Amino acid sequence: ELMVDVHQRLHAVHTSRPRSVVLTEQGLPIFRFGEAPVPSATEPRGAGANSEAPQRAPAAAAAPVAEDNGAPAPPADVPPPPPPPPEPLEIVASQIVPAGSLLCLDEMQVTDVADAMMLRRLFELLIDRHRVELVFTSNRTPEQLYERGLNRKYFLPFVALVRDRLR
Repeated sequence: ELMVDVHQRLHAVHTSRPRSVVLTEQGLPIFRFGEAPVPSATEPRGAGANSEAPQRAPAAAAAPVAEDNGAPAPPADVPPPPPPPPEPLEIVASQIVPAGSLLCLDEMQVTDVADAMMLRRLFELLIDRHRVELVFTSNRTPEQLYERGLNRKYFLPFVALVRDRLR
C-alpha cells in the first residue's frame, strides 16, 4: 500500500507542475516540466506558458570567458536563474511520513520494476532529510528481495542501503 500511495502522490505532483512542449535538436516534441517558458514578443497572443504548441528548445550559449584565469565571466546585469523545482520524489517523501517518525513495513516484498527502481532514492530521502527511522520485517533477506526481477541491477543499490544503513 505504501508504494501505491507514493505513485499516486508522484502523479499528483507531476500533473500539478506547469508543462510545455519543446522540440529536441532532432525535432521531436517532448514535455518539459517545471517553469513555464516566457512568451517572446513575436509569439502570438495566447501562446506561451500554458500552450502545448511545440517550441524550439533553446540552444546552449557559450559563456563569456574572463581574461585572467579562463573561468566563465559572470553575465552583466543578468539575474541568476531561479533554483530548479524540487524533484517530485523529494516532495512525496516529505508528505508521506512526518519528519522524525517511525515507519514500520511488515512483510516487505518488492514485485514491481517501478517500485524497485524508486525505493533506494525514496528511503535515502526519508532517512537523510526527514530523519525517519525504518523497521522492516520480511521472510526474505534483503538480497532475496525482487529476486529474478526485471532490471534487478537497478534494485541492488536499495539492497546495499538496507545492509549498510539499517540494522
